[in-house]
Amino acid sequence: MTPEQIVEAQRLIGEGLTYPQIAQQLGLSQSQVGATLSSVGTHREKLRERRNIIWQMRGEGRSLKEISEAVGLSVQSVMGIIGQQKKYRSFH
Repeated sequence: MTPEQIVEAQRLIGEGLTYPQIAQQLGLSQSQVGATLSSVGTHREKLRERRNIIWQMRGEGRSLKEISEAVGLSVQSVMGIIGQQKKYRSFH
């Protein structure tokens, strides 16, 4: 990714777009977007925020479908994040 694309991708993350949406908008592959943004601080902050939102919504009794629509991820991705959070939060 070019520096300009990285800046644009960070902006789009801030707007709540997902990797597939960012990749499509920038004309890149999801793996290019993921590999580049995984090393950027904004990315990590956004992921942490999204995980916390998912965990909170699940605690409120929201359905997986409701959560996935709210955060712009697939139901399978939301299920995976909830599973990871259960392991992490029970460990700590």
